[in-house]
Amino acid sequence: MLDYIVHFVERVGHWGYFVIFFVVMVECQALLGLFMPGESLVLVSGFLAAQEVFDLDVLILVIFAAAVVGDSIGYELGRQLGRSWLEQHGPRFGLPRERLDHIERFFAGHGGKSVFASHFMHIGRAITPFLAGSSRMPYLRFLSLTRLVARSGR
Repeated sequence: MLDYIVHFVERVGHWGYFVIFFVVMVECQALLGLFMPGESLVLVSGFLAAQEVFDLDVLILVIFAAAVVGDSIGYELGRQLGRSWLEQHGPRFGLPRERLDHIERFFAGHGGKSVFASHFMHIGRAITPFLAGSSRMPYLRFLSLTRLVARSGR
């Protein structure tokens, strides 16, 4: 899949920024993000920037914006669908009610650390925004932690 995306991005030229934005944004979504090669695409796009296919400054801005938008959408989905949705559908994905209770307690005590650390793990990056929203972590706190990770060069 990554080879296809790389060749596609090379063929579409500057529209490749949109492709990169979309893939990185979707990578931040629960479930869909587990199947998107966002990290690999970001690395390859950096290589393409070195080959002058992309402008590096624009590329950094696009990736940063996509990560923040994707995380914000995941957070808001978690906030809107919330605990009741997780209780109904969570067991299918290995999140029974007991584990949800544990996650909620963990977010109450260590939410900031978990948001920060999750960005360095593929599965965590895809699920944590949803869990942060459903656990009612304050959005500004979530956003500041997301931006901190983006600045550290995830």
